[in-house]
Amino acid sequence: MLWLGGRFRFYEHVRSDNLRRARLQDRIDWIWPRFSGGCHANRDTPAAIADAGFRVERCRRFEFGPCIISAPVSPHVIGEAVRLRRP
Repeated sequence: MLWLGGRFRFYEHVRSDNLRRARLQDRIDWIWPRFSGGCHANRDTPAAIADAGFRVERCRRFEFGPCIISAPVSPHVIGEAVRLRRP
């Protein structure tokens, strides 16, 4: 039996749903973390949250790219997840 505890709100750039852009994210990921503080352009954040033992309750995808340099990380998600714990 699972019980719920703890909420996690997230806002993060993510791997694109667009195959062409996702390939671009994969190609630049060797260099992107070096000038962006260790950030990876091609992570599937909602899947990582679920793999960490959370249930994603709300998740909205949207594009946010204030300039051309940020184009590889313009896909974003915002949402909320609940921690699943075993008694």
